[in-house]
Amino acid sequence: MMLSPWGIRRLLVTQDEIRMKASSTIQDILNEVVPDEHQWLTDIGPTIWDCEESPFGICAYNRHELDDNSQHRSNWKRECCIFCGEPEERK
Repeated sequence: MMLSPWGIRRLLVTQDEIRMKASSTIQDILNEVVPDEHQWLTDIGPTIWDCEESPFGICAYNRHELDDNSQHRSNWKRECCIFCGEPEERK
C-alpha cells in the first residue's frame, strides 16, 4: 500500500499528537510519585533502566534544557537518577 504525500502527512501528524499526549500523561504520573523538589523537572529518559530505589521500578532523571526548544526530549540533558544516582548514559 502506497500512501500519498497527504496520507503520510496525516499519519505523521497523528503520531506526533499521540507522542505529545503520552508525554503529558507520563509527566502527570511522574509528578504523583517523585519528591516535590523534582516535580515538573523529571523525565524517564530515552532508555529505560531498572532501579530498585525508585518507587516505580525505573530510573528517573532531572532534565536540564540544552537550548530554548525544551519541549523536545532530544534537547534535554539528563545526568543521574534522582533515586539511585546512576547516570542516564551507561556504557
